[in-house]
Amino acid sequence: MELSPAALERIQRFATEPEAAPGSTTDWATPLVLGLMAATTPAATEHPVELLDRIVARRLRSRVVPETIDPTADPITAPGSFAYPAHLLLTLGIRAMIEASDRSDETFLVARDDRHEYPWTHRALAHHVAASLTRPATCTSGDSIDPLALAAAGLGLLLHDRRFDTALYGAALDAWWPIARDHIVMQAAMDGSGIEAALTSLLLTPQASGTAHSEIADCPSLDVLASTDAAELEAMLTMPAAEAAERLTDFAVAPLERCPQIVDIDHHKLAVTRAEWIAGALFVKVVVFEEDPTATTTYRIIGAEPRLWYLTGIDGAWMDVTSSAVIMRQPLVSGILEFTPGSY
Repeated sequence: MELSPAALERIQRFATEPEAAPGSTTDWATPLVLGLMAATTPAATEHPVELLDRIVARRLRSRVVPETIDPTADPITAPGSFAYPAHLLLTLGIRAMIEASDRSDETFLVARDDRHEYPWTHRALAHHVAASLTRPATCTSGDSIDPLALAAAGLGLLLHDRRFDTALYGAALDAWWPIARDHIVMQAAMDGSGIEAALTSLLLTPQASGTAHSEIADCPSLDVLASTDAAELEAMLTMPAAEAAERLTDFAVAPLERCPQIVDIDHHKLAVTRAEWIAGALFVKVVVFEEDPTATTTYRIIGAEPRLWYLTGIDGAWMDVTSSAVIMRQPLVSGILEFTPGSY
């Protein structure tokens, strides 16, 4: 998935704004897009992880819980706040699939207000959401099912299982999937013009199998992303919805393979829309926001073997190989760089 510079700028602006529409569809969709972006740039995941961390930090401070609950209650366990932990779990799951370090037992604080904070971990949150799914009453509002929250909860559990080798997803879904699947697919089909219906179907696709996968992947809501009210999601995906669903399914299979990383990119000047190692060579596509061949920018490759490397693709680009990193410098022009190993 290659994002346009405009989409990248939009996502970065939304992720870095301190009070950016918590609970909005864009808030729920942005982590998903960042995960798909990282899957296309597995050799440059520093920026998606940084943006996901900012989104998580903002959510931990937000008040995206029903106003009717006790103002001092834990937003994770409070009755009627299932959507909040579900989407938080999904965001943490996407981050865990991208980043190498294991933070499943690292404590974070969920703030209800300035005086009430509650300690949680990714692992504890996953177990809580899994337990909630076995009690259908905790996942509904009155008699209605929140399809977007259920889809996020399921995918969040699936990613947790794939990243940390747990078995929460299957047991949790056995309780509600047979009944809720038809309801969710029907609701998404009936409300096919809505961006939330499209996003719900998108999130459900990696979770389904067999007939259910076909039903969800073919759901009309995935075909309406060109409509006016779904233009925001379409602009972020910058790809056909069916392709995005398949990319998301691939992303949910296993964590990204660990590889040498490009770091210290100046994201105000350029965007990396492709970064991957193929047969020992690194291919990087750089999009510069304002080209200036007389100016340069510098970044590093860490984890690459300190040996002879060849750099081609952009005139004037050069590198300096050190024992700790490869220092790259290039003119502020767009292009594709190929970083290939030479003989010893």
